[in-house]
Amino acid sequence: MTKGKFIVFEGLDGSGKGTQVEKLAGWFREQGEKVYVTAEPQHEAEIGKYIRQMMRGEKEMKDPATMAALFLADRLDHCINPEYGVKKYLDEGYIVISDRYYYSNIAYQGKDVYPGWIIQMNLDAPGMLHPDVTIFLDVGPTEAFNRVHDRGEKIEVYESNEDVMLKTRAQFYEAFNALNMPVNKEKSPANIHFIDGSKDPLKVFAMIRDIFIEPKVCGCCGQELPK
Repeated sequence: MTKGKFIVFEGLDGSGKGTQVEKLAGWFREQGEKVYVTAEPQHEAEIGKYIRQMMRGEKEMKDPATMAALFLADRLDHCINPEYGVKKYLDEGYIVISDRYYYSNIAYQGKDVYPGWIIQMNLDAPGMLHPDVTIFLDVGPTEAFNRVHDRGEKIEVYESNEDVMLKTRAQFYEAFNALNMPVNKEKSPANIHFIDGSKDPLKVFAMIRDIFIEPKVCGCCGQELPK
């Protein structure tokens, strides 16, 4: 059986991740692929539910280092749980699409805890899986905040205002740069695609879809044909 592909979407809340995850999952299913859609923090697992309760203000937040470690614990369960883990589905030939992964851990908790510790904690954790493709939907903090506000959703603690979002966006780029360093790239080969998430959702999806369309080559000259 052919092993599946692990795809991760990253970006600020309001960047359109949820919309594009569903569009890409639907497109892959149309191609005859088996697809498993998931997210972090996990919705059903106990650690993930506990984190989400804290993010919504329903439970008291822990200190920043403990929060970073809790996200890691949820991620390890997400990877290796024998019933619903990402590895299980990859081994069964599924394309797994996750809304957030360890880049978010580095970007959000890295504002308050040394990011290098979070990076090494994730890269060195036994059983940690590394994405085959990461898609970062880049949207400015003001637009992202307005989108969340317009949806009428409760603002979570990590997206409390535009200044926080601005710092988080910068931290995402710091995370991408750090993971692209040779010492880290050996452990987590970065295959990151930056997409302008401010465009029309259909245009955004077209750019994402093109990442996964194999280029056609002209039989006469060997040049790549337009997609």
